[in-house]
Amino acid sequence: MTNDIIISYNDDGNNLTTKINFLSENLNYPLTVYFTSTNIIIWETTIKISNTWCLLPNGRNVDIRIIDNNGDLILNKMWLFNSKSDTCEIEFIKWCQNFYLVNGYKPNGIVIGAHTGNSGEWVESYKQNLIGNTLLIEPNFKPFDKLVSNYQHDNRFNFKKIVVSESDDFVDFYTDENSESESSSLIKNNLLKNTNSSICHKIKSVTPNNLFTNFTTDWLHIDAEGYDAKILLMINDVYLHKLKFIIWEHIHLDDDIKIKLKEKLEFFNFKVIIGLDYNTFAIKN
Repeated sequence: MTNDIIISYNDDGNNLTTKINFLSENLNYPLTVYFTSTNIIIWETTIKISNTWCLLPNGRNVDIRIIDNNGDLILNKMWLFNSKSDTCEIEFIKWCQNFYLVNGYKPNGIVIGAHTGNSGEWVESYKQNLIGNTLLIEPNFKPFDKLVSNYQHDNRFNFKKIVVSESDDFVDFYTDENSESESSSLIKNNLLKNTNSSICHKIKSVTPNNLFTNFTTDWLHIDAEGYDAKILLMINDVYLHKLKFIIWEHIHLDDDIKIKLKEKLEFFNFKVIIGLDYNTFAIKN
């Protein structure tokens, strides 16, 4: 099978293009090719004849499955953490390893927008047993339920079904009709970039400073669909001094807010590095 189907990757510094070449006439065509991520099929295609190929523009963190005309699974390639993983993920693992060597304990963290916990730059560090006590935050009910199910066996995790914003009251939170979209947001327009409709729930909110008052953290991971920078800019000086590694999503941020955030973090002795795909991270110098 190795010589019948060839999978290759091309890393252009931003996206990891995945190309599959089908070289053999002996395969039982047509073949169905699935690209999956976090148990969701993100794209599928049919290969009818040999000496052809298919291509996925961004194959990072994507599993590949191929089924032949008899229904046999002839290829199941799981994504494995390696040098082609996202820069944020790689650097966070290195930082966790070094943190333990220097401090003698695993770093404690907070994940804002954990969804189901199946993906995220912190997940590989968890799989390698590199993180300590961690607070997982997810406001959507269905993903929150799956998140608890995924991590309830490990007593280093705590859970909160809340949002983080400038309020300590109930706020409007926008999600899809199934209450499980990964694009759910405090900003309605950001949700509508990925879905045709929205519903609004009143969700309990806490400010980041009240959050940090009750939970000591060394690292912070934010996936808040456009609210990432607002959360970071609200953190007071005391807690920014204590934080040592931060990851956030920059996809919905305009250039002015990116510059403002970078300047603030650099003032607190962070080095800010843009990762691949949608993420940026900051590491304390």
